[in-house]
Amino acid sequence: VPEKKSLKLSISIGNGATQDIYRPIAVQSEYPVQSLDISKIQLFKRQDTLEFSQKFIFEADSLHFRKYYINHEWEEIMNYRLFLEPQAVTDIYGITNDTINIAFKTQSLDHYGKLIVTLNNIEQGILLQLLNEKDNIIRIKQLKESGSTEFSYLEPGKYKLKVIFDNND
Repeated sequence: VPEKKSLKLSISIGNGATQDIYRPIAVQSEYPVQSLDISKIQLFKRQDTLEFSQKFIFEADSLHFRKYYINHEWEEIMNYRLFLEPQAVTDIYGITNDTINIAFKTQSLDHYGKLIVTLNNIEQGILLQLLNEKDNIIRIKQLKESGSTEFSYLEPGKYKLKVIFDNND
């Protein structure tokens, strides 16, 4: 009997790992997805020995056709379990996923920092970029007038701000 091939799914959280409370879980398929059976995808909050089914939003990435997100309002320092039953995801070749069962926890709010930036005398639209030490863009805010803006849930580290005047505005 030939071995049946199963669809490889890459999940952004691993077993025993810590999930950022502001990020969704990313699920990426090896090949483009033909169909999804959301009833076969479950998220549980775990308290002591009990598990409580959680509501979540499963949405496709608008730019990457093989990538999806599981959005949920995570509680800090909480244990969760993500469970995908066989045949929850079917690719364009009719290949389906095998069972995926991932237990993980969420990060503490104390782990994150917040940066509040106040800009005065803005006379035209600007883009405010938050960069990491390697000058990679972490977040972008578009501002049209003077005032304050906030970058929340920042990982510990060093950051830079870059202001770009938007002449197209």
